[in-house]
Amino acid sequence: MFTIALCDDNQSFLDQEYSIASDYLSSINIEHKIVTFKSGLDLIQVNNIDSYDLILLDYEMEGLNGFETAKIIKIKNNNACIAFVTVFFELAREGYKFDAIRYLVKQEASFNNELIDCINKAIQIKAIHERNIRTIEFIEETVTFDTDNIYYVQADKHYLKFYIIINNSVKCYKKRDKLSNIVKELEQTKSFAIIRTGLLINMRYIQSFDKNGVIRLVANDNKSNIFMLSDSNRERFITSYMQYLGR
Repeated sequence: MFTIALCDDNQSFLDQEYSIASDYLSSINIEHKIVTFKSGLDLIQVNNIDSYDLILLDYEMEGLNGFETAKIIKIKNNNACIAFVTVFFELAREGYKFDAIRYLVKQEASFNNELIDCINKAIQIKAIHERNIRTIEFIEETVTFDTDNIYYVQADKHYLKFYIIINNSVKCYKKRDKLSNIVKELEQTKSFAIIRTGLLINMRYIQSFDKNGVIRLVANDNKSNIFMLSDSNRERFITSYMQYLGR
């Protein structure tokens, strides 16, 4: 099931989006559910906001604009694909701060095709997420999670401490293993990097990285962790991070 949330205060345009998305998903035989909202406030108040695969947000809405709505959504559902739909093309750069997969302009003649392209991109991302699902038997309990939700992994003698985002909070789980084994398993995602001996971070949670090697990670609960990049890992990390940003 592929689920989409459409949020726009213009009912006519909302109906247009719904029709394009529904017709396209039906044409490629993908089971889907599309829900519409007239405001950002209505959207963020639903209990199942974490169930949407793609959320399209109008920028200019009363109460909460699209960016303000996206900020709240990222806390509740960091895995959802977000796209902005608006008449303000000049705001595109700001929108990508929220990892927007697309920025669609309403008046463009190519809007229909661009919306379909946006949906295809979100479908691809969902497929990747599903491939990333892991079930690991930790000392504390057995946990099933998306590898994207690994915040960082730290070696502790013969054990590893996995810091994983579960229900918007970071939880620590312990497992007897070597960091090299985890690095090998996760290397295909291109999202992880070793920044010093015994510490593997998920680059998707980097908020800032300065010339002194100070790396700030921020989790969904908005709590931050600061780590120092070692000189021996600097060149490799910078290369990995630039490749990650350019994906």
